[in-house]
Amino acid sequence: MEQSKHLEFKNHTEYLDAYNKYQQNNAVTKEYLKNNKTNSIPVEIANTFPYANEVTNELRSAIEAWEFKIKPPQKYLVYVNLEKKVVTTWTGQVLGSITQIGREFRSNMGDKRINIRFKGINTLNYSGTFYKSKGDYAIVRTVL
Repeated sequence: MEQSKHLEFKNHTEYLDAYNKYQQNNAVTKEYLKNNKTNSIPVEIANTFPYANEVTNELRSAIEAWEFKIKPPQKYLVYVNLEKKVVTTWTGQVLGSITQIGREFRSNMGDKRINIRFKGINTLNYSGTFYKSKGDYAIVRTVL
């Protein structure tokens, strides 16, 4: 299976350009939803919004990864891939490498959980709980 390529910014200027496009597109989207009292936008209308062809999930993921790197969060939600031992954005862009995987346990709510630790692309260490039976996400916090 071929590994998919993800968009990555080479410098802060590229990030700012992409973020500006994202913000402009997002503002028009929010305005449309509010004015039309709806939660969906027909494709033919959405395609007329500024930067409609450029603001994709891949771009949103690249913005998320860049911000994770330059403005490290203290608490975050990540997606876990235990097979590859990585944590990612929703679209699969790597945010860090898992360094420790705890033993699976059942919480008092009846779901299965696993404690994980990982080293982020921002050089910080994170620790948290992977909610195995509820999905593929983990809530993590920075640790020393």
